[in-house]
Amino acid sequence: MRKNKNNQAIWGTRIKKNSSTLFQKVGNSIDIDKRLYREDVRGSIAHVEMLFKQKIISFKIKNKIIYGLNKIEKEISNKKFEFNKKYEDIHMNIEKRLFQIIGDEAGYVHTARSRNDQVITDFKIWIRSATKEINFTIDKVIKSTLKLAEKNIETIMPGFTHLKNAQAISFAHYLMAYVEMFNRDKKRFINNLESLDESPLGVAALAGTSFNIDRNYTSKKLGFKRPTSNSIDTVSDRDFVLDFLYSVSVCSMHISRIAEELIIWNSDGFGLINLSDKIVTGSSIMPQKKNKDLLEYIYNPTLSLVEYIKSLNIPVICFPRGISNYKNYHFEKIDICNENELNRVFKENNPDVVIHLAAESHVDRSITDPLLFAKTNILGTIVLLNAFKNIWQEAWSNKLFFHVSTDEVYGTLGDVGLFKETTPYDPNSPYSASKASSDHFVRAYGETYNMPYVISNCSNNYGEYQFPEKLIPLFINNILNNKPLPVYGDGNYTRDWLYVQDHACAIDSIFHNSENNETYNVGGFNEWKNIDLVKLLCKKMDEKLSRPIGSSEELITYVKDRAGHDLRYAIDANKIKNDLNWYPSVNFEEGLSKTIDWYLSNKEWLDNASSGKYKDYYLAQYGDK
Repeated sequence: MRKNKNNQAIWGTRIKKNSSTLFQKVGNSIDIDKRLYREDVRGSIAHVEMLFKQKIISFKIKNKIIYGLNKIEKEISNKKFEFNKKYEDIHMNIEKRLFQIIGDEAGYVHTARSRNDQVITDFKIWIRSATKEINFTIDKVIKSTLKLAEKNIETIMPGFTHLKNAQAISFAHYLMAYVEMFNRDKKRFINNLESLDESPLGVAALAGTSFNIDRNYTSKKLGFKRPTSNSIDTVSDRDFVLDFLYSVSVCSMHISRIAEELIIWNSDGFGLINLSDKIVTGSSIMPQKKNKDLLEYIYNPTLSLVEYIKSLNIPVICFPRGISNYKNYHFEKIDICNENELNRVFKENNPDVVIHLAAESHVDRSITDPLLFAKTNILGTIVLLNAFKNIWQEAWSNKLFFHVSTDEVYGTLGDVGLFKETTPYDPNSPYSASKASSDHFVRAYGETYNMPYVISNCSNNYGEYQFPEKLIPLFINNILNNKPLPVYGDGNYTRDWLYVQDHACAIDSIFHNSENNETYNVGGFNEWKNIDLVKLLCKKMDEKLSRPIGSSEELITYVKDRAGHDLRYAIDANKIKNDLNWYPSVNFEEGLSKTIDWYLSNKEWLDNASSGKYKDYYLAQYGDK
């Protein structure tokens, strides 16, 4: 093990003089590659796990290093990490901090590898993730474009050559041209994934290492098919970067092209389309104008590729249709505990996939009426499983039962730690017990009947259309009506919060991209104590309602704690992030602001939801608070 004292450079035991300031400026890349911190931590953890497996380091040292690396990742994520240009790149910055946290034993993290193969591994993992994200987004654009084309087969538009009217064409035919372009883009990115699917880790600086390492193990841990074959080529290979940049450039050109055409079609000279108010701005001196700023941003290379592509999913042309107008949509309102009715629906429709979200979901209500939760969440799930099983009779090819569950099945956490997919179940409320039981039944049907399944366990959802028994809409409604804000206990209960639209995207990603019989934790990487959340909500409500800052906070009233109140939930969502390239699109403050805006714009819905029997429930739960 190398000693490393006084915060020296890694090679400081051999090179005695400090690097010149000019050399440090020229040689460092940390301003760019600091974005690779998650990949670097992941690579280092895989490496030390391999070193332990090969009996090169002890169990104690392995755990100590992994603890330090996880702590560093959290520091960087929380913007509490100070990057130092003196240490050139992301790997050296992380390694130096690791020495500070765990001492000299951090030197073992560099055993049997060079920072050269580590950083190139980081880069490959990052490009692989970026490629998957791009392809996932391209897929969504292709699907939305196909849907728009299906609705416009009979829509006739002029074809253009040299911006002159030419042969008339179907609008659908025009849109399908872009489907072809985006499919070619997708193929290029897929080919790139194949070409970079070899792990560089372990080749060291040039010719490998004398340590008995297992490169196949680290390749598998990092999601690569195999290790690279030639160490000399590995340390110099950057072809995969060039391939990625070429694919990005071509895809950007296609996106720029469609933006340019929409700009032209919206112009007064053509007047072929109207643009949605969602993507235009107004003029400061000409009120009749709607400026097409978003399309102009897309046309000019001012955004990242992913942002380009995401922008195409914004409804551009006015008058979108609701879901009820789609040919593949059919609605049935039934009780999932009604076995006969559910079997009828399944026999009539023969669904290939079930996405099961139906549940009684409010902890407070489960304490009042646990039997109702047992019936809906346990019995209802079993009835649903049976209906699915009975129509397919184990002909399971291309079938899936997707069960959406909760993080509350894991029980409660102390001040530290995160719920992982492997965390043992320990439910503490009738609600969480009923959901834990339904999870077990789904897995049991998978084991017993070979039914393909996947389970997701999400953290606290918030957003539009949430019933005002839940904390955020409840408090929005109470602030609007100047009613007390009932906070349980001391308000220090901690939850992870997930914006509902991000949860929907996670479900979509799991549905389309996961392997069978997997479990994914879905969280917003947003831990908030209840009292801190309430104070932030109060501040934002004051701002949006033009009230004096602090007036809503005066409504906070502490009430008797509910029975069995779990102290803290916190989700480790790295599996879905790493495997399926999903991550939240908004931070909590952004999502909260959007949520408040929706409720303020839909006061009639909120008033209707908080009338009738809801008032009796509120009195029973909070008294006159």
